[in-house]
Amino acid sequence: MQRIRGDGMNRIDYARIFAVDRIVYGISTLILLLSGVLAGKALQNIELSSFGLNESYFGYIGAIIVIISLYFVCRFFRVETPPDIEKYEPVTIVVPAYNEEKVLEGCIEHLIEVDYPKDLLEIMIVYEPDCSDRTGEIAVSLAERYDNVYAIENHGLYQGTKAGALNLAREYAKGKIIGVYDADHHVEKGVVRRAVGWFNLDQKIGAVDGSCSVRNRSYDLGTRFIGCEIATGIDLIRFIEDQVVGSHFIYGSNFFIRRDVLDELDGFDPSVVGEDKEMGMRLIDRGYRIKLDLGMRSWEQVTTGFMAWWNQRKRWDRGRFQILSKYLPNLFDRGLKTNNIKRAYPFLLVQVLSYPLGLIGIGFLAFTFYVALTDPFLIIFCFLPLILLFLGRSIQDMRYGMADWKDLLISFVMPFYIYSRAFIGFKAMWEEIFSIEPRWIKTKRTEEVV
Repeated sequence: MQRIRGDGMNRIDYARIFAVDRIVYGISTLILLLSGVLAGKALQNIELSSFGLNESYFGYIGAIIVIISLYFVCRFFRVETPPDIEKYEPVTIVVPAYNEEKVLEGCIEHLIEVDYPKDLLEIMIVYEPDCSDRTGEIAVSLAERYDNVYAIENHGLYQGTKAGALNLAREYAKGKIIGVYDADHHVEKGVVRRAVGWFNLDQKIGAVDGSCSVRNRSYDLGTRFIGCEIATGIDLIRFIEDQVVGSHFIYGSNFFIRRDVLDELDGFDPSVVGEDKEMGMRLIDRGYRIKLDLGMRSWEQVTTGFMAWWNQRKRWDRGRFQILSKYLPNLFDRGLKTNNIKRAYPFLLVQVLSYPLGLIGIGFLAFTFYVALTDPFLIIFCFLPLILLFLGRSIQDMRYGMADWKDLLISFVMPFYIYSRAFIGFKAMWEEIFSIEPRWIKTKRTEEVV
């Protein structure tokens, strides 16, 4: 798809396209919200008795749904034990870095302390040459300090994207297993051992994906909401994908992939925004399993500030649209690969459709609250499984010192906060339709070098 860039076209045309995008987005959003309000109004006028129904039927159905949901909540918090390692494989961990002077050293020092033979573990920092801070200098100093740490400057065709940095590292990596961590992550000591154990178990496991929680929740109110969203939401989506599809789409950090599989797939695709999810689709396409290990824990920083939050999630959602567009022709092919894609593609499509449907749902909920058709306690009852998920993860993070009682309170309103993603995802859809170049806004870090 051709992208629109500001430096390659008339500035007036560029501004006009942005203006049309905003107008279309604003009008279509209002239409969807109004549709939800009208749906609520229509439901208000329906007499259930005319269909031989009464409110108790919906109560029974709701209770059944809640019971089933609670069963899956229990499964979500059940952590599997990986098998013992039969063969220790050489592992390369890649840390792409761009303006990460505040967090890079802390990330590497946590990786150095992982419980794995040091002679089989190498850590590669791939930093961008145009960093405006001391990232490159810190990377080089870390490589001088530790024998198994290497600093590589990203260059040439690889420069400027995370996918490019990972592909460059692949050319130098000695490991048969390659791990990926963003520079803000702090890992638990068992992450590499757990990943290698799963790879030993089954050669059809192409990648192992771990759990990412948050270590800067307490920075402000915004990071508490975002922290709850990341700590629970990303793991939950992948868990549901596993239950429905039998595999899931990779999250961009705290994952490991077989080197021979990565070579077979010719590395990561730098042409899409979400190189992680696109890699997940290709693994599914080739018939490889992606193992989700929620006991393989890593702790990241979340973004601060409204615009950084908005643009980061919009970039993630743009990735979903790009993957749908890229793999649409595969649905019309025949064979094993098509069967695998057909399992995963509809689930990704449902996620994308949830954006406009979510806006309709917001309008509906707003109307029902306004006319007092719905008891607030009934709303809490319907959202009980989600509330328990957010509560459970916050309690888990409290045990690690990464959450407190304020996060427990926020858990009760998180199901409503999640609806805000509908506004972002719907905006991402229109930007993809108008072929507007995704803009990168650097995540602001909240702590100095560790």
